[in-house]
Amino acid sequence: MNIINLSKGMLSAFEGDCFHIEKWKTYIDASIPGVKEMCLEDMKQMLQAGFSYEKTFLPVLNAVLREEDKRNKTIESFLKMTEHLDERMIKRFQKNLDVDLILYLGLCNGAGWVVSLNGKRTVLFGI
Repeated sequence: MNIINLSKGMLSAFEGDCFHIEKWKTYIDASIPGVKEMCLEDMKQMLQAGFSYEKTFLPVLNAVLREEDKRNKTIESFLKMTEHLDERMIKRFQKNLDVDLILYLGLCNGAGWVVSLNGKRTVLFGI
């Protein structure tokens, strides 16, 4: 089990005090190759369903930057939840999981997705 915390780089997706999609694309490509396409496709479907980027997505994404206390609490909770998780899984279920658990900045999607990335099972925890 690999615990991957990509929260340190997530603030690079902002320009000034606002989320910037092109900067996010750079962050996500460098962090988790293959996820960008999934997140963008999901966002595209939501926009086609009538949701607004400016009204639905952007306020939530901007809150990641502006609400530092909540962001830090989320990161802290992820770290606490995953601390010694592999050992706890073995103790409880006598199994070690071959999975990556990734905390990252998504596009208001992907939180809890279980996907295959590069042939490996991955659980995405999108902030």
